Amino acid sequence: MKQDDLLGDGNGFVQVVPKEVFPRMRDPFMLELQSLLGGLHRGRTMYFDASYREVRTLLDGSRVILRRLVQEDREKLSVGFTRLSLQSRYLRFLSPKQRLSERELRFLTDVDGIHHFGIVAVRCQLDGTEGEGLGVGRFVRSPDEPAVAEPAITVVDAVQGHGLGRLLCCRITAAAVERGISTFSCWFLQENRRIKRVLLLLFPRIQFELKGNLVNAQIDLSSFVEPDWVR
Repeated sequence: MKQDDLLGDGNGFVQVVPKEVFPRMRDPFMLELQSLLGGLHRGRTMYFDASYREVRTLLDGSRVILRRLVQEDREKLSVGFTRLSLQSRYLRFLSPKQRLSERELRFLTDVDGIHHFGIVAVRCQLDGTEGEGLGVGRFVRSPDEPAVAEPAITVVDAVQGHGLGRLLCCRITAAAVERGISTFSCWFLQENRRIKRVLLLLFPRIQFELKGNLVNAQIDLSSFVEPDWVR
C-alpha cells in the first residue's frame, strides 16, 4: 500500500477504501458504510467515531445496542465476565481463568479508538435505554505491522448462537478497514470449532496454521462477505 493511500488524522491512519472491499452488500447500514468508506477524504469523520450507535435485531428477535467501548465500561466488562461459563472463559483466554485482574480491566477498557478499538453490545430495553452488557468485539493494532491487528470477540453464554458474535465481527472488521488495517491475525484453540466456522463464513480468503493445540488465523479483510442473517 502506498503512503498516498492513507490519510493521517493525527492519531493513526484512515484508509481510502475502494468500494469492492465489501462485496455483496444488502443491509442498509452496510450499504451506507460502504459508501462512506469509498468516499473518505481529508477532514471526513469516521463512521465508527465516538458518536457511533446502532440498534440491531438478533436471530431470536431480541434487540441490542452497539456502540463504542469506553473506559466507563469497566464495570460492565467485569460483570459480563462473571456471566461467562468456565468453558467460554477457557476458549476466549486460551487457558482457565477465574477472574479479571485490575490490570487486565484497565487494558481492556484503555482504548484510543485507532490502535485499540472496541464495540460493546448491550441489551436494548423497551424504552430504548441500555440494559445489561452482552458482548464486546475489539482489535489491537500490531506495533510492528500497522496494517495488521489482533481481533477478539466475547459474548455471554445466555445469547451465544443468536448471531451477536458474527455481528460484532462484521462491525470491528469495518472499523478496522476504516483505520487502515487490511489483515487480522489471531490465535484460537483447536477445539474451538465454532470460531473457525464463523471465520470461514465471513472471510473466504483465510489461512490457518496449526501449532500444538493452537491455531493461527491470517485473515484477509478484503475478502469479507456480509452474511444473510444481518438485518
